[in-house]
Order: sequence, then C-alpha cells, then structure tokens
Amino acid sequence: MKKKTLNRRNFIRKTINASLLFTIVPRFVLGGNGFMAPSEKLTVGFIGTGKQGRGLVNGFAKKAQVIAGADVDSKKLALFKSITEKLYAETNGQSAYSGFTSFTESEKGKI
Repeated sequence: MKKKTLNRRNFIRKTINASLLFTIVPRFVLGGNGFMAPSEKLTVGFIGTGKQGRGLVNGFAKKAQVIAGADVDSKKLALFKSITEKLYAETNGQSAYSGFTSFTESEKGKI
C-alpha cells in the first residue's frame, strides 16, 4: 500500500479544482431566492419628470432601478419622487423606500 504524499503539484491541482467548483455554482445558490447580481441590474435617472416620466417609471421598475430624477418644476419632481418611492416600497415589501435622489434647478451646480 502506497502512502500518498502532498507535493506542490498535487496541492496546486487540488486548489484549482476546488476553486473551479465555485465558478460552476449558479449565482442564485450563493445569493438565495430572488438574488440579482449588481451587474444584472440597470440603474436609470429621469430628466424631466412630467406625465410621460411618471408613466415610464412603472414600465422601468421591473427591469431597472430608478435612482434619480431631475426637473425644473419642483411640484412635478416631488410627485415623481413619491410615486417612485411608493412603487419600490411596495415591490420590496417595505414601509418606505429611500434610494431615490431628486435634483432641482437650484442644485444644477452640485451635479
């Protein structure tokens, strides 16, 4: 009966085989149910948040993450922000959503 010895070549081979195992495992196994990798998610910002913008946010919500909005009309921007935050809060099963940033005309030098 031969006794196996661990030499450098065997060690490297076993290390590579073990590391390949993690590249074959699907990402949802490591992240759990509903996990989406950051590279799979598109982030979107709206310039102009009027009637069309408010309508489009519903279409984009499932495929992208709306993270910002900009408008010269602060009332339209506030409405867009509340609609977007409510939509994502309901989608995520939370009471509130705080991942949205709004930009107004007075903040144009801060961008």
